[in-house]
Amino acid sequence: MRTSIYIWLMFLGLSLITCREVDEFIPVSEPVEFDIGREFAEPSDTLQYDILLNEAIVITTPRGTEFVFKPDMFLFEDGSYCSCEKVKIQIIEIEKKQDYLVHQTQTVSDNRVLVSAGAYHVSASFNGKELHLSPGHQLCFLLPSNQLDDEMELFYGEQSSTGFNWTPAATTSGSQAFVKAGQWQFYDTTALILGYECFSDRISWINVDKFASEGITNNVCVALDTSFNAMNTVVFAVLVKENSILELTFAGSAGRFCSTNIPVGTKVIFVGINKQGPDQYEMATEEVEISANHFQALNFLPKSYDDIKAFLADL
Repeated sequence: MRTSIYIWLMFLGLSLITCREVDEFIPVSEPVEFDIGREFAEPSDTLQYDILLNEAIVITTPRGTEFVFKPDMFLFEDGSYCSCEKVKIQIIEIEKKQDYLVHQTQTVSDNRVLVSAGAYHVSASFNGKELHLSPGHQLCFLLPSNQLDDEMELFYGEQSSTGFNWTPAATTSGSQAFVKAGQWQFYDTTALILGYECFSDRISWINVDKFASEGITNNVCVALDTSFNAMNTVVFAVLVKENSILELTFAGSAGRFCSTNIPVGTKVIFVGINKQGPDQYEMATEEVEISANHFQALNFLPKSYDDIKAFLADL
């Protein structure tokens, strides 16, 4: 009797491990989520300054852009007064193509391609509370540039569920924002600096851009395997001759990422990055000239994190 009970218990123990005898049980893999900003943007990308606002203060970024901060220029988010003796300023400087890519700040305004002279995210806080500009105050900054273009204007950026978009500051109700191309000279040097003098009615995402020359826009799609989707993959079109980055949108089927705003004849570098698992990445790149109803295949190969970082730095 004991023997039969023992055998039955052994069978019961096995049945708790597997439902039935199989050669191999392979569990379904958990979906891989890839956030390029969280994984490839560096903490050092956010410049931090603690300033005393009892007088005008100038902050100079590594690029050489000069931001001017003045007393009484900030209020709390709810509109209440801020004594603001010591203010924390945070600035993200978007200069190179890799900056637009890893921060996913594509140069697009309502589906129209932009050419950028430089972009910034500016925030201010006092004792941990967010600050906004006081009525009648503007954020002034001087943006150096080797080439000047009178068509450049100020844009404000917003991230939404449909992606990142830049809106002309001039279309904002009551806007006093403007950009002026010219040159300046500081009192302590004889050097003349070319660039843009900019006045913004807000802080947050700010960009100095112009609309790209009009061309025939058309459907551009990158065809990938069905395992590639919006959760684990990003695909960008990097314009070769302009400081412009476009992020292609996942079409929702057949592994396609598409855009409708790349003109025929534009030379671009397609960059695709896919995350396979923890510290496991694949990347594909292809330089092409866009044709009508362009359809592009990409060949993804395993790449290390450092290899991808190095490639993006050279864009």
